[in-house]
Amino acid sequence: SYCASGKCGGKYCCSEAARDANCARCRSEDGACSTQVDVGEACSSDDDCYDGYGCGGVCCGYNYGKTGTNCATCEDTFDNTGVTCASCDDGYSLAFEQVNSAYQYCREDCGENQYRESIWNDWCYDLLDAGAHCSSDSYCASGKCGEKYCCDEAEMNSVFEETNECCVLCSDTGACLTTSPAMCSSSSCDASSEPENGDIGDCTGSLDPGSSCTPKCNDGYVLTGTRTCNAHTGAYVDTAACALPSNIPPPSPPPSPRATRDAPSTRPA
Repeated sequence: SYCASGKCGGKYCCSEAARDANCARCRSEDGACSTQVDVGEACSSDDDCYDGYGCGGVCCGYNYGKTGTNCATCEDTFDNTGVTCASCDDGYSLAFEQVNSAYQYCREDCGENQYRESIWNDWCYDLLDAGAHCSSDSYCASGKCGEKYCCDEAEMNSVFEETNECCVLCSDTGACLTTSPAMCSSSSCDASSEPENGDIGDCTGSLDPGSSCTPKCNDGYVLTGTRTCNAHTGAYVDTAACALPSNIPPPSPPPSPRATRDAPSTRPA
């Protein structure tokens, strides 16, 4: 009764032509008949699904303002109220840990240098620089929010090397204002994986926070990088790799020496 044509097809008002054709579903943009299939019906791609829903063998639906796009597979919800995403395409993950939920959908994974504010937030944000306002360690590029501001990673490492303590409060420039040994991570890192073309060397499965280790490369390979366990956050950083010498970028050439003038010669009188 709300549509001028007198026909609501699926979710949208139909055009008069679609009404006369007795279409079951009409398109949002012009009210024309839609040949796409509905939630729970078989499909071969997202384009087959009505109203922007995604295909995972059947069209996936979500009734809370999200569509079921980027689903690899779909299944009936636990309460049989609809069909929801069960697994996601590469680069996407289920939004919630609870499987088979009517609220479930796939969302794009955040990049290595990004964060998501909460499980209810779909947007990814770039990690914050030192001195930026923060409310969580996970928001800061350094991995440490010093109560109000992100700490500077170089400053954090310098403080730990000098005092064996970690930053508590940081300024709006990222500098450590107060420190405490109690703020250092107590979690060790697992550095026991073997690098390609090498073995673990002196690395172990319980690398202490603030420590580093060095894998060993096979004959003919050269080690670049190292493995560290961040004292402040307990984060494991692995830049170690065993590479052939021909694959290692050459060092930068030294700067050209400054031109010097020849000193004037002196002759004995």
